[in-house]
Amino acid sequence: MSTSATPLILRDGTTARVRPSKPDDAAAMSAFIERAREQQGGAMPLLSRPYATLTLEELMDSSDPARRLTLLAIRSVGGEERVVGAAGYRVLESGQADIALGVDEAFRGNGLATRLVERLAMAAAGQDLCRLTAHA
Repeated sequence: MSTSATPLILRDGTTARVRPSKPDDAAAMSAFIERAREQQGGAMPLLSRPYATLTLEELMDSSDPARRLTLLAIRSVGGEERVVGAAGYRVLESGQADIALGVDEAFRGNGLATRLVERLAMAAAGQDLCRLTAHA
């Protein structure tokens, strides 16, 4: 999978850029998680059971998509580049992976989550993963 950002057109006609996470995205991801916690009344976004054991650095390491991949949706918000959505998978056993997803509340309803999952599924198929499972 390419490490460069590709455009993602949302329902409202605006765009976001999507790319695999990198280790130096940890601060931006941490800010995204904190905003999501505030928006969701303290709930932890993106952390399904398999994800709960990952450190932020591990979550941002998409260097081996055969084991783990996190895609970030990035937008300029108030002149600042910001993570506004993230979707990832973590391989659990041969051919299967658990996925997790989070979208900034301000960007919900524009198809961002759907489009992130589509991109994630395409990346997973490229790694011969045949089953993605999400947990609420």
